[in-house]
Amino acid sequence: MRGGYATRRRPRSNMPKASVTNVLLAITAAIYGAQWLVPGITMQGAKITSKIMRGQWYRLVTPIFLHANLAHLLMNSMSLYNIGPFVEQWFGKRRMLSIYVLSGVSGVLASCYWNPRASSVGASGAIFGMVGAAACFFASNRNELGAGADRGLQSILRTVVINTIMGLQISQIDNAGHAGGFVAGFVLTYLFGPNMRWVGSPYSGPRLVDVPRVSLAGMQGDLSRFRRRLSGRQ
Repeated sequence: MRGGYATRRRPRSNMPKASVTNVLLAITAAIYGAQWLVPGITMQGAKITSKIMRGQWYRLVTPIFLHANLAHLLMNSMSLYNIGPFVEQWFGKRRMLSIYVLSGVSGVLASCYWNPRASSVGASGAIFGMVGAAACFFASNRNELGAGADRGLQSILRTVVINTIMGLQISQIDNAGHAGGFVAGFVLTYLFGPNMRWVGSPYSGPRLVDVPRVSLAGMQGDLSRFRRRLSGRQ
């Protein structure tokens, strides 16, 4: 029992299919095929700090969808296939896609800062962003999810430890990109949820609802009111 209610998992029948995950996998695979067909496309989109500083801002995003070789692609695709459906089902399509892209960008920025001379490609930062998102989700909702949250946190801890050890032993792994993505995913989830809470009454029964700490709709309303105030002063 948690807070007077029996802890229950979200019914799988009500969960959306992992369509965004599948689309991301398909896009990533198609782009890797294009890398074979178009010579030089990899370096045209890779993270190269000097070029980003000169205004090639698209390089903050394009490295997420490029991969150095087939093994690199398969490893990241398997990771996305494993964690993507979970994040998509609990977070929803828009939040999952936002976390994926923004965490990837955060990973590129972290790599630019700590590894400015190295060029890099790969979806690892974006995937670690979803790992960070899952970590925050389990940590923030332990009372609501019960033992499942503890098992999830233990699994994530093992994943992070294994990848950290590998990163320290293999020089080609961009640890800064991984860390930047993880932190971004954790922070975004802390702010925008899911932040699950039990609500209900003796008549309707308990149910889990998402109560984000920061509401995008509320932010839009505040921005609209601020604009009206500015217009009134002019």
